[in-house]
Amino acid sequence: DIPVSILAVGNTVRMLAKIELKRIPLFGQAMLAAEFPFIDRYHREQALKDLEVVKQRMMSGLVIWIAPEGTRSKNG
Repeated sequence: DIPVSILAVGNTVRMLAKIELKRIPLFGQAMLAAEFPFIDRYHREQALKDLEVVKQRMMSGLVIWIAPEGTRSKNG
């Protein structure tokens, strides 16, 4: 899905990523370098600030891809 979407939309697309991905060696650094926005899903106030940054990037012409995949519950 990702390569086809980038071809369709162009190089102005970035994916909203959970902040945990930032900690993965090389992958996180590559996402930071490519200016992927991150969101802290566990801290509401920070998540709202993160979304404000996303809004500003969108207003400057960047396309943000948001995939609402969710998190699994502890009890299944």
